[in-house]
Amino acid sequence: MSILIPLRKRWKLKIRSWIVLCATAFTLTACNCYSAEPTEGWVIDADTKKPIEGVIVVANWQLYKSTLGGKRPADHLHIMQTTTDYDGFFYFEGWEQKTALWGFFIDHDPELLFSKEGYEYRSLKNTQGTEIDTSKVRQSAWNGKNNRVTAIRR
Repeated sequence: MSILIPLRKRWKLKIRSWIVLCATAFTLTACNCYSAEPTEGWVIDADTKKPIEGVIVVANWQLYKSTLGGKRPADHLHIMQTTTDYDGFFYFEGWEQKTALWGFFIDHDPELLFSKEGYEYRSLKNTQGTEIDTSKVRQSAWNGKNNRVTAIRR
């Protein structure tokens, strides 16, 4: 009987340790749930100020990780692509509850990328900052604004 008591205590200790480990893992992953608000805007020619149809617009929510040398890109949490309409208008729907197991955001997501043949490639970020952004709802500083794209001179 005396041998069984220590075995039961050890077994209970293992179960408790496992529960604490699982609870900790669940808490850590639950902290990294993100969502994004809708983003819309217009793409216009920088010279003529007229809307440009058919511009490929990509929204990239980039995750970063800490390294000894600072921060560097780690993964993409979400990427969306669309094309501008006749009026140069583009729209990205918002998204909810994406979990980032590794990495964090800095304050310039989403990055908007613009591309069309005959025009210079353009990349816009919310800010040029490098601070860690702890907000869980992602917003674009370019939402509802005109985005100028310069024609390539030949």
